[in-house]
Amino acid sequence: MGPRIIGGESQGRRLRTAKDTGVRPTSDLVRGAVFSILAQRVEGARVLDLFAGSGALGVEALSRGAAWADFVEAVPHRASAIRATLRELGYGDRARVYAAKAERAPAILQGPYHLIFLDPPYEYPGLADLLLQIAASSLLMLGGLMTVEHSRRQELPEAFDGTALVKQRRYGDTVISIYQRGGRPW
Repeated sequence: MGPRIIGGESQGRRLRTAKDTGVRPTSDLVRGAVFSILAQRVEGARVLDLFAGSGALGVEALSRGAAWADFVEAVPHRASAIRATLRELGYGDRARVYAAKAERAPAILQGPYHLIFLDPPYEYPGLADLLLQIAASSLLMLGGLMTVEHSRRQELPEAFDGTALVKQRRYGDTVISIYQRGGRPW
């Protein structure tokens, strides 16, 4: 069984997941904390879910009223499972799934997004470089937020290319770092 949606119109529904062990879905506790922090910023937002895995973050955003979500997942059978979830929940007309590596997002996607979720594998070595690449692109709109889930052992920069760390929360080994691109302060 896949993770369940914890809020919004599809609350309690389960996500389809690919049958492999390479996905570490965001826990209900951490996902709930992220959406509690984001609060009213989700309604009507254009969302990007990078390293989508099961698609839990993007689907949660759609359930809570996001207008659109793009999902980027490198493993084709995981991308197919996200597409199936979107069809089953009736979000197929408000989302698109790209079977591509997260590093290709700035080249293949049209921004800007209000919210970008990144949940890479904890051992992913190029996270700081990818954050800089996203900040230097047109993916994140002025005032937009980028939420990064990472290990507490991984240090990330406080600011880069007009994007600054505005909130950080720790849940066990997991840290949620939220960056904002320019605009009004949090």
